[in-house]
Amino acid sequence: VHPDIDIYKDGVAFICTPYPYAMEEYENPCLFYGKNINSLEPVLCPLDVQSKHTQGVHMSDPCVVTSGNKLLCIYRETQYKDDYIYLKEISINGSDVESSERVLLLSTKGEYVLSPAVLITDTEMLMYHVHTNKYTSQLILNKFNLKNYKFIEKKILSIESEPKGYYLWHIG
Repeated sequence: VHPDIDIYKDGVAFICTPYPYAMEEYENPCLFYGKNINSLEPVLCPLDVQSKHTQGVHMSDPCVVTSGNKLLCIYRETQYKDDYIYLKEISINGSDVESSERVLLLSTKGEYVLSPAVLITDTEMLMYHVHTNKYTSQLILNKFNLKNYKFIEKKILSIESEPKGYYLWHIG
């Protein structure tokens, strides 16, 4: 579920979250790479694993974006009602794959950060996501420094012509 794709070097990077038998304790993002969409091969499957292998804890909503010679893989870990957004830098050179340690971008307690979608500029990483609690949802833009991933600012965005009572769930 939650597939994302980007052009990387001379090929295609594809990330998704397998969800075998609808068992969240096995929901971990996986990264694939190939010359084209028909030649994808597993690169890091899984890309990461949740901190606890139990019900109520899972990793999901991955996205991938190319930044220079590396892939930025962003995904979330849900631990019951707490969410954590992580980033990993990946480099693929032939059969050699290098992966950084995960970097914590955001964390929330008792609220969800859903469906991160990332764009980059020359200097910033723009992460859009849905923020929800029990009764409301908001579209959020968080800006980070592209070199060190330090948080710059958060903006709550309005949705044009949003219907009354609209509850945003996923984007991207």
